[in-house]
Amino acid sequence: MTRFICSMLGNAVGTALVCIAGMVAMLGGCAVPQRPGAGVEMRLQEPQTKAWYWLYLPQDYVVETVGQDPAGDRAHPLVMTFHGMKPFDHAHAQCREWQQEADRYGFVVCAPELHTPYLTSPLPLTHVIPKLERDEQAILAIMDELIRTVNIDPNAVLATSWSYGGYVAHYMLNRYPERFKCLAVKQSNFSAELLKVENVSRYRDYKIAIFYTENDFAICQRESQEAAIWYSRHGFDLTFAEFAHKGHERIPSLAAAFFAQACGIQAKTPPLELASLQVRELPVLDRAGGELAQAKPLSHDPLPIRPLSPQARKTAARPRPGTQKNQPESGNPVRIRLSSTIGVAPLVISYSVVLPDRLRGKAYFLWTDNGEPVSNGINGQLFLTSAGEHKIEVLVTTEDGQEYRAGRKVTVIERITSRRKTQ
Repeated sequence: MTRFICSMLGNAVGTALVCIAGMVAMLGGCAVPQRPGAGVEMRLQEPQTKAWYWLYLPQDYVVETVGQDPAGDRAHPLVMTFHGMKPFDHAHAQCREWQQEADRYGFVVCAPELHTPYLTSPLPLTHVIPKLERDEQAILAIMDELIRTVNIDPNAVLATSWSYGGYVAHYMLNRYPERFKCLAVKQSNFSAELLKVENVSRYRDYKIAIFYTENDFAICQRESQEAAIWYSRHGFDLTFAEFAHKGHERIPSLAAAFFAQACGIQAKTPPLELASLQVRELPVLDRAGGELAQAKPLSHDPLPIRPLSPQARKTAARPRPGTQKNQPESGNPVRIRLSSTIGVAPLVISYSVVLPDRLRGKAYFLWTDNGEPVSNGINGQLFLTSAGEHKIEVLVTTEDGQEYRAGRKVTVIERITSRRKTQ
């Protein structure tokens, strides 16, 4: 760690001049509403490919490196974030928007300056172009350079993106799954034509998150849905959500919280932005047929989630007569998977139902939190803001009318915001 900081300080003058020039040249594009972090940001060049990239070392990395925390010699997770279309987005903006999240979770952030996301590039991108191949080699070289010079964990690397950078994120994970831990893209583009299906078996167990918004660009909405279908049909552990009242804007907290859960990291400061986000009706992904029954379907009419009456909510919250007799818990083929069962409010959990393929078909899913319906998706994400015990349950109704239930408890601990002074 020390060698990297010393090297950085030794080249401080040259780096400062490059940073100033870069910032002047990149005043345009989409605004970055997130505040700067308390760590160190720099623009560097990879020596072999001559590719430039922005790097952010979080606050606790700097503290550990200069010796104020001698017990903190730990490897940091790495966020590889791929920017959107120039001139509307760029690597520096991606580095800036992630700084608060990096300080919150202890992430090192790297944003390569890419050639693929540019105004003159094809949209949609349906084939591998020379610029993508050039970026591919540069990204690998930059990651190798970071492993040599920065104290990062090579087994904890997130592939993430915004907008056009989604093509790059999906492509890199598909080609080099051993270099990443998971993927979480936000309002991003997707093209199945860029991916090799024969590589799926190498990373099918990875966690995948697809996030987009109600007022996003139409192509980002459509291709986010296509991405969810592709990953669902190929058996991935998928988190998929559409957020209400948001447009094509920067929301890195979603991907950051998802990555932190995958790495088992607790937030140092509360991710309050997550509590303010409202998940729209989550889509039902039919893994066999690959159809979207909710949200904005690609080719079918929506099957909207109808509000439940008070009586229907009570019915949904308790077992149907005969259900337990016909399906005892010991023989229940349905179970649910949660990303976390305990945490501090506001707690974000990803949930999914695990069931045999023979039951999947055209099954209907009803998720409830303490008896209150939350979604009809096979998986999704839930924001728990109230402290206490939450019973997360799913009711699975098959095409022939059979019903199966599964549930787990989640404990949400109230966050202590102040301490009484001792006398």
